[in-house]
Amino acid sequence: MTDAVYEPSPWEPVADHVERYLATDGADGFEFNGAQCIILTTTGRKSGSLRRTPLIRVHDGRDYLVVASMGGAPLNPVW
Repeated sequence: MTDAVYEPSPWEPVADHVERYLATDGADGFEFNGAQCIILTTTGRKSGSLRRTPLIRVHDGRDYLVVASMGGAPLNPVW
């Protein structure tokens, strides 16, 4: 198996957010509209490409929760 290749989001605001976060080790891009963010890295099931998505950070005790909400859209995200 080859190393996965990072495929930036086709949506420019998301790609910019992720790049700012990674380039500054989280110093910039850590907050979005006042909410703290994390970057979730997943591997495409079919493509094998790495994808990075900024998500609002939600705590449950010492753990983080991942909510698949697609920004409140009526449909679930494909991941």
